[in-house]
Amino acid sequence: MPQHDSGSGGQDPFGGAKQQADNQINSEIDQLAGKIPGGEKLSQPAKEAASGALNTIEQQVESKLGNLGGLGNLFGGGGNSGGQ
Repeated sequence: MPQHDSGSGGQDPFGGAKQQADNQINSEIDQLAGKIPGGEKLSQPAKEAASGALNTIEQQVESKLGNLGGLGNLFGGGGNSGGQ
């Protein structure tokens, strides 16, 4: 499964951070579910809800940064201004 782990490609600049957060959250959910009787049944819906929340945060950040001129310009790469 391919992962985007840097912003250099410009396609998914938050992919690596999001994946890391997703993995950490899923691990915590699994640990908690293992301590609760019947928790296994609730772990997948909890993981899906957490992933949805991360997607929402990512979209909001991208939207706000897009209003500031885009990530490429923010991190000094990508954009059309000041280039070659």
